[in-house]
Amino acid sequence: MKLIGHRGARDEAPENTIAGFRHAISLGIFDFELDLRLSKDGQLVVIHDATVDRTTNGSGKVARLTAKEFSQLNAQFAHPLWDQPCSVPLLSDLLAACPEVNSVQLEMKADNRAEAYAVAEATHEFCQQYKGSATLILTSINRHCLTTLARLKSPQPRGLVAEYPFPSPVHTAKKLGCQYLCLDQALCSPARVKAATEAGLTVSVWTVNDLDVARKLAAISGVSSLITDRPSELMTLFKDAA
Repeated sequence: MKLIGHRGARDEAPENTIAGFRHAISLGIFDFELDLRLSKDGQLVVIHDATVDRTTNGSGKVARLTAKEFSQLNAQFAHPLWDQPCSVPLLSDLLAACPEVNSVQLEMKADNRAEAYAVAEATHEFCQQYKGSATLILTSINRHCLTTLARLKSPQPRGLVAEYPFPSPVHTAKKLGCQYLCLDQALCSPARVKAATEAGLTVSVWTVNDLDVARKLAAISGVSSLITDRPSELMTLFKDAA
């Protein structure tokens, strides 16, 4: 069972930042999930929202800012107790700063079909040129991202991020050629996990921040990993089980 840092360690450090990833690594977390969007100049930026307003001291749409402008933002904004400013990183910079990382679920974000095609193509191109050792798993809730990767014959493992029970997450993931099924914890039933594993899918569950819920999910045969905002807390579960 893997414990995966959600956006680094979202509740413990500024999300989707190098500082947040370094914090999680210091705890012994080496598997992660992060979000990708395209900047105005076509760079893969590690950020969840379509705007920078919630997580930084800036404002405006991600798609209208350049990589240089992102480097000047302070993502410490949403974590006022964090004592060091930190910028919104490019994917390349984050991975270079965290060579210990074992695997990363790269969740591609898009607000329309054109953005979906563009971010999927850029992510595919990045993976083709990536020289690091981390396993890059390409995930999305957006089917157009996943169909684009299939069209490009991307060799990286792909995963469907599933938030709703219909249409069937297992059927949809297989139809889209995925190897991973990233389930909202509300969808994680023994029957669904069994169906997923029988279909050859690796099951990852998000976002799990409660210890009691984590224990129940970890006890379901076939659940491969839990994605959490609070690795410090959930690591106690794994230590107790060791």
